[in-house]
Amino acid sequence: PYTTLFRSVRLGRDEALGTTTWRLANGATVIFKHTAFQADEILLEAFSPGGTSVVEDAAFVPAITATALQRRSGLGEHDALALLRLLTGRKADVEAYIGSLHEGLRGVAGRADLELLLQQVHLLFTAPRFDAAALELERARREEDLRNRSASPASWLWDAYSELLWQGNHRYTNWKLDDLQALDLEASRRVFRDRFSTAGDWTFVFVGSALEAELLPLVETWIGSLRDAGRRE
Repeated sequence: PYTTLFRSVRLGRDEALGTTTWRLANGATVIFKHTAFQADEILLEAFSPGGTSVVEDAAFVPAITATALQRRSGLGEHDALALLRLLTGRKADVEAYIGSLHEGLRGVAGRADLELLLQQVHLLFTAPRFDAAALELERARREEDLRNRSASPASWLWDAYSELLWQGNHRYTNWKLDDLQALDLEASRRVFRDRFSTAGDWTFVFVGSALEAELLPLVETWIGSLRDAGRRE
């Protein structure tokens, strides 16, 4: 039923690149290239303008830790452990990221598990999890890394160089133990939900062994049904 509701428009084919481009009903752009390099592999790269560049300074630390907290928490009704069990033996993995100028997704799937990959994409937009236990694990990991780092002369040199270059701008200088106080589960959730709240200005690129006829209905179902809030950044 989703495929009927969220029909796409084919924008054309680039014969030089071997790509086909569609515009989904919600505004998202999908680019597909069939390749024969791997017999059973489809790669996904998706991106949208924004990233941490549109995040207030006070929410910068929650923004750059948001995707790590989501990965440690899981998706929908599945916590991270349950999701791992669900995906055992399947070839379908996708991760979200929030960079300085873009937020995005990177994923890989086998042909038999392509729909499972797209279901995870759908859940990242509609039902990401943020569990308190994930915050404590992230805090403990970063604290251990920072304490170990403080014993490295090379780290001291790099920190001094970064401070001189960036004049204390915390978006570019290295983490300190005091920065752990800025970790905030709810703030990370808000940033993630904002950055992954609307699909209208996203581009999804698929490259691999899938056929156009099998990819398009799945894309229309799981990506075409995502919300479009009209935001074009």
